[in-house]
Amino acid sequence: MEAEVAKLLRISTSSVRRLQQRRRIPFLKVGGSIRFTNYGVISYWARQRTETIERI
Repeated sequence: MEAEVAKLLRISTSSVRRLQQRRRIPFLKVGGSIRFTNYGVISYWARQRTETIERI
């Protein structure tokens, strides 16, 4: 699952893990596994875009 999120966001899997550990990207724990929802990933991506645009 981390690999799919990393590919979508164009970041490394270790970056996805770091975002999850810092609770910057929404996730669910299901039976000891980490799961990311489509909505959570897209909302994270949208927030990042907004922050970048505001810096310019």
